[in-house]
Amino acid sequence: MPHPRVNGIPPNNSPRAERYEAGRELRKRVALETHAGCPQASGRDPVAILALTDGARIPELLTIRYARMLQSPFTFLRGAAAVMAHDLATLPPLGAHVQACGDCHLMNFGAFNSPEERVLFDINDFDETLPGVDFTVDLKRLAASVAVAALDANMPDKKARGLAKATAKSYREFTLELATKTPLEVWYTRMDLD
Repeated sequence: MPHPRVNGIPPNNSPRAERYEAGRELRKRVALETHAGCPQASGRDPVAILALTDGARIPELLTIRYARMLQSPFTFLRGAAAVMAHDLATLPPLGAHVQACGDCHLMNFGAFNSPEERVLFDINDFDETLPGVDFTVDLKRLAASVAVAALDANMPDKKARGLAKATAKSYREFTLELATKTPLEVWYTRMDLD
């Protein structure tokens, strides 16, 4: 009997070949080129979108939050996850849903001590995770943050685009490497820092 599928994706314990084929089918449904850009949503008001998120925040800190966001395009991007989510919602989803970070940008990564006293590199901000989000949302936010940070550091546009592409390529290659491993091997995979 075939495995039940959610959104066309077989469960994690399906044979690897079946999961690869499901990925190829997803690629056919949503072409890679549709992810190359993100047209600004017409008529959107970024300030109004941000204001919708203010209700869950400490009112006395809002002035500080907005002052920090006004410092540069990169600091704005860091504080404007809701605006980017609004824009990305206009694009076709790939269909691979995950528990997304929700705010996956360059500055939300760091080095941590493990209980075994190893220094690990990982994401450090899980306060806004959301279930059932298309996996491309976190990846697009990360790549965009790398490009905006590069531009903020006065790098040329070509360099910023190159860094964003390298980020996406590294993600893709590491994901493919993990796909060849068993779940236990994935669990023990670490990025060590000296």
